[in-house]
Amino acid sequence: MNEKDIIRITKTSNVQVENTHNGFMFPVQNILEIEFRGGDVRILDLMADRDITDIDYLIVHESPKTKRKDLFKEID
Repeated sequence: MNEKDIIRITKTSNVQVENTHNGFMFPVQNILEIEFRGGDVRILDLMADRDITDIDYLIVHESPKTKRKDLFKEID
């Protein structure tokens, strides 16, 4: 087993991404959260087709309508 093994992929729908540099709120969209065995989590913006994990000025905002669905989960 490797720390870089993917153990879960979750699709999160109905979120908004905010750019804190200019206050712009992107339209409601979906993101993917990729969780690795070592504890790291990567966030993929499906509208922009980009990995936004390390972009410190982008914040993901959830709403009461936000839903999560596991697309992949490693069996223990």
